[in-house]
Amino acid sequence: DWCKIKRGKIEGASGVNTAEAAAVFKVYELLVRSGLEISEIAVITTYRAQANLIREAIKKANITKDEPIVASLYDGMKSEKSDETIEEDIERTDSASILDLRIAETVDSYQGREKPCIIYSLTNHMPHVALQDYRRINVAVTRAKSKLIIVSSLTTFHTLPWLMVIKNNSHIVNIRTSHIREEFEYINELNKYMCGR
Repeated sequence: DWCKIKRGKIEGASGVNTAEAAAVFKVYELLVRSGLEISEIAVITTYRAQANLIREAIKKANITKDEPIVASLYDGMKSEKSDETIEEDIERTDSASILDLRIAETVDSYQGREKPCIIYSLTNHMPHVALQDYRRINVAVTRAKSKLIIVSSLTTFHTLPWLMVIKNNSHIVNIRTSHIREEFEYINELNKYMCGR
């Protein structure tokens, strides 16, 4: 499934898209309520800040007493103008060691492990260099055994043809922030708290 988020956008250099995080939180909650075990669900995001926000939201809401499985493809946002990483540590480039979804912090710690359901938050609302690394994205989308749910606020795909193919072959679900208002407010407040604002 492809969950298209209306009006979602990344906030500055933080690597956080609160609209997408709210949608991921809601989807995760619905999957757990429908009977999926948390060990069967993993969340993958583009940036660590997004992963941290989603992980904290799930933990604080007491959806489960166990640690949610949340991983990121990169530590921070890469600048469009250089190879400099804006937010956190330098990006890890070893694609052979990507994705350990047992209790992963970054996608770099997991290769070969799969989950029945993967929720993937693209995080970016515009094409970005982080979404052009086909190897990382390939590892992320191929971890799903049964169900891949992509949550995206991307508005254009002209530089991401592989992503356009996935979208064109997916069931599209349009989500407005008004559909997830309660979750959106919760995520915004949590993000402010985590950022010390």
